[in-house]
Amino acid sequence: MRKKIKREIRFCKCGCGYSKEVKITSTWQYHRGHFEHKPDCQCYSCKAKRGEYRGNKSPRWISKEVRFCACGCGKSKEVNMNSKWKFIRGHHLRVDRYKHRPEVWRKISKSLFGRVLSIQHRKNISKSRIGIKTAIKEIRECGWEECHESFEVPINSVKVYCSISCSSKRMFGENSSNWQGGIGKFPYPFDFNEKLKELIRERDNYTCQLCGKLEEENGRKLDVHHIDYVKENLDPDNLIALCRSCNVKVNYGRKVWRKFFQQKLKLHIVG
Repeated sequence: MRKKIKREIRFCKCGCGYSKEVKITSTWQYHRGHFEHKPDCQCYSCKAKRGEYRGNKSPRWISKEVRFCACGCGKSKEVNMNSKWKFIRGHHLRVDRYKHRPEVWRKISKSLFGRVLSIQHRKNISKSRIGIKTAIKEIRECGWEECHESFEVPINSVKVYCSISCSSKRMFGENSSNWQGGIGKFPYPFDFNEKLKELIRERDNYTCQLCGKLEEENGRKLDVHHIDYVKENLDPDNLIALCRSCNVKVNYGRKVWRKFFQQKLKLHIVG
């Protein structure tokens, strides 16, 4: 039989109130990290609490400096002292082009400032430009029938429309390559348009006829609901304005909602 080792409960000596069950023979006094610090303790955490490791006094402080790109472009960047940084991204490929130092470039630019080309030099430039054709431009009218704006383009340009919006309009409706006979609103008829919906909203004072929410509170335009759930029936007495949440709600228990809205419209007409 093994002998049972006696245990006892000890409290942390730092005064935090933490307790732990330990063996009687254990030397445990402090919880991990709770050892008692003296006022002049030189550990990192005590110095940090006393504010001795602020700014450049911290051992983790890395001093920085401003360096210029080694290609000679004149651009600079703030980097760490121990960094191996030499070039701005992509500028190491330009070293061959910038053989001269920035001071030499400044001298060259000063010497060329205000320089007037001689007549012979100009003639040589004109001879070198012989055979190079500049694009002749013309003014065209936009190809969209409803747009009457004109624009300037080179003669050999294929551009027909003044803007992207005009070029997209020509692909609208029957002119589109994806035209499938006008079934975009299916199963709703084409007469169920925004004009009809706006008339129903105006008739119902831009208010949901179930919960009474205003169109401004709804955050979007009110939905127009078919009372008999027949999408082809566009009779104004069959249409009613509802908010989004109520329009979803009335899709369940259709018989009850059909009678409810029909009676409501009758009362509205009589009143």
